[in-house]
Amino acid sequence: MKIKSLSAVSLHTAHINKINSLGSSNPLYLGAKSDLLVDKNYNCSLINFRGALDNRYSSFENKVSTALNFMKDDDVLLAGKDIEGARKDFLENLETYPEIVSRIFFVEDENLDGNIAIARNHFGDFYMQNLSDAPIYRLEGEKSLRMNKSASLKITPESAFVFDGRKTSFRVAKNQNTSIGDLIKSKIQIHDFSRSEQEAVYKINRSNLEKMGTKSIRKQSEKIKFSDIGGLDKTIKEIKESVIFPIKYPEAFEIVNHGVILEGEPGTGKSMIAQAAANESGVHFIKLNGLELESKWIGESAANWRKLFEEARENQPCVIFIDEFDAVARKREGDNSTRHDDKVVNQILTLMSDIEKDGCRIFVMAATNKKELLDEAIVRSGRFGKTINVPLPDEKGCLEIFNIYTKNKKIDEKFSPQEFAKKLSKVNASGADIAAIVEEARKFAYKREDIFAKMEQGTFDIKDVEKIVLTQEDFDSALDCLKKKDEVRMGFVS
Repeated sequence: MKIKSLSAVSLHTAHINKINSLGSSNPLYLGAKSDLLVDKNYNCSLINFRGALDNRYSSFENKVSTALNFMKDDDVLLAGKDIEGARKDFLENLETYPEIVSRIFFVEDENLDGNIAIARNHFGDFYMQNLSDAPIYRLEGEKSLRMNKSASLKITPESAFVFDGRKTSFRVAKNQNTSIGDLIKSKIQIHDFSRSEQEAVYKINRSNLEKMGTKSIRKQSEKIKFSDIGGLDKTIKEIKESVIFPIKYPEAFEIVNHGVILEGEPGTGKSMIAQAAANESGVHFIKLNGLELESKWIGESAANWRKLFEEARENQPCVIFIDEFDAVARKREGDNSTRHDDKVVNQILTLMSDIEKDGCRIFVMAATNKKELLDEAIVRSGRFGKTINVPLPDEKGCLEIFNIYTKNKKIDEKFSPQEFAKKLSKVNASGADIAAIVEEARKFAYKREDIFAKMEQGTFDIKDVEKIVLTQEDFDSALDCLKKKDEVRMGFVS
């Protein structure tokens, strides 16, 4: 089976492993866009090679002709004095072989002055590539075409080939009268990689399909700890009691809510809390948006949810964080079969019931700012029976968050973080708002110190930034920007 369009890294690694295994692939590049080799690095020369075909090549020609009769599109033929030299040259030319190779035929002949590779395209045409430093000439009557290293030329019944410095040529032609017995008698070495290739292709395809299905973030979460989150002491305490302690000490809990709803306004830190919970407990973490599991094709959404929980089962203990949960777990209508969304809710309920019944060490943290839209069965005990509020920070929380985001920045001594925290609390700033204000204040400082102008002129030096001191004016200007954005969003400003 020939599989194309795999990742370049995977292909390159697969080729190196195959070629390294010789003697102790991939057909010639027939075009990723077209089905023809790109002829390169050859010159049209009026060189007269009148030497007759030498009998020394007859055995070599017969072997090549026999092999060509059995070669498929995903095979390649290597020829040279010894397999080690051919393997080495093939590795050096590996970048010209972007497709999978199932088999490599090796023809050994002590009279060859270099190493060559032969493959066919999808039209059945054969091409030869020069793998060695010395040129090879394709002879066409009185003319010749020179192939430098890595260059390729089509093989025709009229053409013969000669290595540079020799006056004896050889022909390459497919012999239609050969049988499998002739192939066996020729003692051509055949290296079949189809079994290992299929295993590798299966793994790559499975990985790609899973990524396409869920688009979840399958990597270690950022090392955010609870100490990096300010103003949410009560929320963190509930998270520890409902998620972290049951993960660490399962023997101490008889009944566990495997699903937790994080309810709060946008920007309050729901995502950060979930990441911190996973890091504090040292478990596998999957983070995604609810809409990323949806599909326009009926039936695929439910399948995506099953894949998600399969991954969680394979990586227990595991924490799954689903943002914007209300987008996929809305209240069902009277007839559960009337809406596509209803089937997704049913699938989620089944999966949550299964991990509860099987005693899996899987915890699902779902975030929403519209809990009233969630289906009643979703939020019952045993599924998402625990709701934890993630509120906007009070004045003390605003100060804690502000200090976290400014801990590595220079601030004017006249500036009072405590007084500024009061301002933040009055405008109901969220944790995300405070982070944005600190970043905006930095930009105002850059403008004040002409940092952007220096960047534009190409005279910027990192030492210019290290000297920046944030002032009261910078922070007040940044806060005013936030207020204006809120006024526009609320419709007070057109």
